[in-house]
Amino acid sequence: MQAQPLSRTSLHEQLLMFGYMALSRRNSKHVVDCVNKGVSASLLEQSLEASDVFVTSRGNARAGTKVIFEVIYTGELRHDAESNDIRYTIPSSIPPRYGMTPDDIGIFSTLNKAIAIRVAVVFQSRNECLIPQIQTPSNPNSVNLGRTSTAYKANRGSTTLSLDVATLNRDFIVIENIKNGDILKVLLEAHATIANQRALMTTLVPRFDATSTYIFTMSLEDHQEALAASLAKANLVPGSAAGLISEGFRPTTKLDISFGGKRVELGTFFRSGECKQAPIIAFAAETDAPENTSYSFILTDPDAPTPDDPKFAFWRHWVLSGLRPHGIDAAATSSELTAYLGPGPKDDSKPHRYLFLLYREPERLSLSKEDVGGEEFVQRRSFKPAEFAERYGLRLVGVNWMYCAGDGWKE
Repeated sequence: MQAQPLSRTSLHEQLLMFGYMALSRRNSKHVVDCVNKGVSASLLEQSLEASDVFVTSRGNARAGTKVIFEVIYTGELRHDAESNDIRYTIPSSIPPRYGMTPDDIGIFSTLNKAIAIRVAVVFQSRNECLIPQIQTPSNPNSVNLGRTSTAYKANRGSTTLSLDVATLNRDFIVIENIKNGDILKVLLEAHATIANQRALMTTLVPRFDATSTYIFTMSLEDHQEALAASLAKANLVPGSAAGLISEGFRPTTKLDISFGGKRVELGTFFRSGECKQAPIIAFAAETDAPENTSYSFILTDPDAPTPDDPKFAFWRHWVLSGLRPHGIDAAATSSELTAYLGPGPKDDSKPHRYLFLLYREPERLSLSKEDVGGEEFVQRRSFKPAEFAERYGLRLVGVNWMYCAGDGWKE
């Protein structure tokens, strides 16, 4: 079985010797035979007493040959609770996880006293995470901030320990202070072959604020695909909302809606009691929109009074004008053309679908309440958002939607 070597022997003639792994004790005898014949040979053996202990040896190295056994140690970067920094430790000894250390491994007593040890630790963090300090409380050694080679970068650093002996008399500890290292980071990765399958990975760093609300958003391209699929599945487009949202519509910004901290996510189910207060609206600026672009917003019900008999569609629940892109609450920048009236399906009605529509306004547009219509209960019936948008030159740029049922509705 061919495999990457677990150890590598380098000679001063730039000769690299690579080996192979085999589940057999014949390798040991083969190396011994080679050594007895005067041939240079190396052996990596797994201990029978402890499966995670390996011993490497080298035979018949010519006089003056420089032999380097390279060992790669992988350890966990732990959080230092006292300083809120990152702690890296190279232990002076590593007890085997499975079994006992073999008695015949007594290398410390036979080491050449002239051999010295050198440990170099190189740090590199994300660009926004600067490294202002590196501490080595266990051993005095040199520290370089901002450098791993010659170029200076504030997110890099290195430290080097040089000893005139071949063993560590204590654990080698490095504590690295990283500015902004406690900021939550998120990675959304799409599956390479399965459509609409994604994995969300987060760095839950120590001491992050667990009381805060963290909002993870997908890319605009992913949102476009998810929106089209959800509208089709709910029979909205094509379907009852086809007059408002054209087939093939692709939003140019993601419209985020939340009621009391609960987010609307393309068909999230709500009870009417959860929607008594007006929701929070948030969206980012469009990439192709002028700097001072304003927006209109409409919340409407295509299923009034019931999904089986939508004779009062589209019911006008809320209309705003003059919104500006905002990541927290865009409604705070707007003027209200129709006061908010929360969804109120009857308990004997199937859940209604509610549409949140965001339109880009033409330059210098000025709308008043009279342009929309009255706010009395019956005056909200049979609103025509498509005609309203066409009359005032509004362009649809963002859509979200949800289901809502009465508090007493049962499936």
